[in-house]
Amino acid sequence: MKEFLLSDERENCYHFAVSTSGINFTRFNKNPIMLLQHDRDQGVIGRWEKLRLDGSTLYAWPVFDDKHEPGKTVKEKVEAGFLRGASLGIEDLVFDTINGVRTVVSCTLVEVSIVDIPANENATVQLYYNDRPVENLSAYLQLSTNKNSMNEQELTQVLSALGLPAGSTAQEIIKAIETLKSTSPSEKEVKESLSLAYGEGIISESEKKFYECAFTGKPVELTMFLNERRREKIVKQEVEYNNFVSSHRENLNYFSEAYINGPLKKLAMKDLESFKSMVEKIEPPLRPSQIIAMGRKEQADKQETEKPKCEWNLLDYRKNAPQELRDNPRLYEELLNKEYNKLNH
Repeated sequence: MKEFLLSDERENCYHFAVSTSGINFTRFNKNPIMLLQHDRDQGVIGRWEKLRLDGSTLYAWPVFDDKHEPGKTVKEKVEAGFLRGASLGIEDLVFDTINGVRTVVSCTLVEVSIVDIPANENATVQLYYNDRPVENLSAYLQLSTNKNSMNEQELTQVLSALGLPAGSTAQEIIKAIETLKSTSPSEKEVKESLSLAYGEGIISESEKKFYECAFTGKPVELTMFLNERRREKIVKQEVEYNNFVSSHRENLNYFSEAYINGPLKKLAMKDLESFKSMVEKIEPPLRPSQIIAMGRKEQADKQETEKPKCEWNLLDYRKNAPQELRDNPRLYEELLNKEYNKLNH
């Protein structure tokens, strides 16, 4: 049985090389399996032993499962010289360009297979993604790119910054970005945009001066930033509106819930402080119990201030029963004498 060359850092037919020093052997050392043509469906055909490095070249000795197929047949073909190639199965790839060659500078060794045709004259490589074989480098790069794509929350934030609804397609997102690019403000317009944002109350005076420098030459980033600030302001105002309405619900009993959460809210968002001031001046409508209580109090106050008619003086008659004075001259004369006597005593 001969020793196999597993990797030698030369560029393969897929136009990339594997740096031997960047291979992580931890997983493989625990389970150094051998496959045939990277085909797990055929089962394990053996294991690898005595891995060694000679400079940048990696070697290992095969140990075949010659009691079962296809391990038995593969061993015979290797011994007869019909199979001479080996291939690394790697995943978790990190690429860099070394001497003009795309190179895997970090990876995890998953398995090593016996193959019929190596990718280069000495050895080949099989790429894995999430423990599944990947057809070629292009497919691997696409999968690894998707792994680093935005999650749902991040996508929602981007759509909000672009002013797009949830569920917008990729074409709609691209169109919105292109629109931003085509209408992006110049350096002068950056200042105008920040002045407008300051007038809207979404940035402070000190922030305005800072962002003039920070966003110079970055109009797209500025537009997205200001849109996000506007969104934050709306969210804050809605919370403030809801809290205010909750604490002043009695003042708004004239309005239905639908109106409060619809047209009234839309109106309030235009000038929340003026809206709050207006609502605070509205007298809450009286409850039936309050009306009854007020009536009882008024009646009690009236009874308390009224005096019997036998105690009325001239002023009381003039106020409450003037016709009776006109019809009864004698009564008028008596009351007049009483007033005269009071003045002279």
